[in-house]
Amino acid sequence: MGSNFSQLYLHNKKKVVVKGKAGHYSWETRNKVESDNSTIADRVGTICGRLPGTINGQQFRIRNCKDVFIYVYNHVNTVTVDDCVNCTVVIGAVQTSLFIRDCEDCNVLAACKQYRIRGCKNIASFVACGSEPIIESSSSIHFAPFQLFYPELIDQFKAAGLNPFNCSYSSVHDFTPKATASPNYDFFPTSEDIAKRILLPNDLASKFSLSSARENAELEPSELLDQLKATRATLDPDLSIVPTVFAALLIDHARTTGDFALIGLFYHSGVEDNARALIKTLLSQSVFLVRTRCAKYSPEDLTRIFGDSTLAAHSRLGPIISLQFHGPARTVGDICQMAVDDLVRMKSIRPPTLLHVTQDSVTASRQAEMLVHFPLSRS
Repeated sequence: MGSNFSQLYLHNKKKVVVKGKAGHYSWETRNKVESDNSTIADRVGTICGRLPGTINGQQFRIRNCKDVFIYVYNHVNTVTVDDCVNCTVVIGAVQTSLFIRDCEDCNVLAACKQYRIRGCKNIASFVACGSEPIIESSSSIHFAPFQLFYPELIDQFKAAGLNPFNCSYSSVHDFTPKATASPNYDFFPTSEDIAKRILLPNDLASKFSLSSARENAELEPSELLDQLKATRATLDPDLSIVPTVFAALLIDHARTTGDFALIGLFYHSGVEDNARALIKTLLSQSVFLVRTRCAKYSPEDLTRIFGDSTLAAHSRLGPIISLQFHGPARTVGDICQMAVDDLVRMKSIRPPTLLHVTQDSVTASRQAEMLVHFPLSRS
């Protein structure tokens, strides 16, 4: 996206009526109040933004934009992105669906319950989805893990009903596959640097000249950019609210060397912090997280999954976080067990069976699959 900004745009809280013919989609026919705060449209070569607290669960639309950087640091109900070219779209937490339609050469960073792409080409999707992403009549769709943090995002996830450990991107449904063996989508390698595709406001400040960006701007360019930067948004994987999942290692396991292990964290005080600590420790040892799940299970389910009555009894404590890892062949299980033992000792976790490790690769993979499909209800 090489054009200098001709305009900078950040909406205040003034509202206007948006006129137009109602569409035939359910999200377009709901009873709602339209406002200029709920739409970004017909923009070229600019930067647009919505600061935290300016949308608060409303529907949001982006349409007919070119060469635009769009930052929606909010909890949003439903988002539609239509007819955009060469844009970067960053959205905090989408309560229901994020639709990308008839777009080309765009980068998307978002967390949502459902991610759907239709009629698109060359979309880089750094997403966390509560369900399987869906693509239709699209090609060159690239998937990679979500990485984003700003302080308000934690509460926005809660408001949107998103669980950071129930966010994936790897099981894609393609309703229009090619006749050839090559799919319409792929997964970026673990070495892919999100910062090369997703530029945040701090990056734009040094990349573009903003001195002439005054037309139709409601704030001085420096003031506007300062407000966006003040959100303290970062792509730092150590801070990301969603743990970085290297799903490509799970999908392309036949072409990689290594084995799997599974860590189950049964509910206890600080369980999420302990899960994140394990992920960070193991990553430093080249053991990569490939799948996560947080769910409530019945004792009967856990007996079938683990074959252990003690672990089954822990189901009554609350949701269970399961972490599947990929690492060095024949040793990844031992590495995971040592990391768990160290954490249990350091945090004085009692009983120690609240953290369980399955070291055998085949068994770990089978249990991980069962944990995805067995839950009676998810947190």
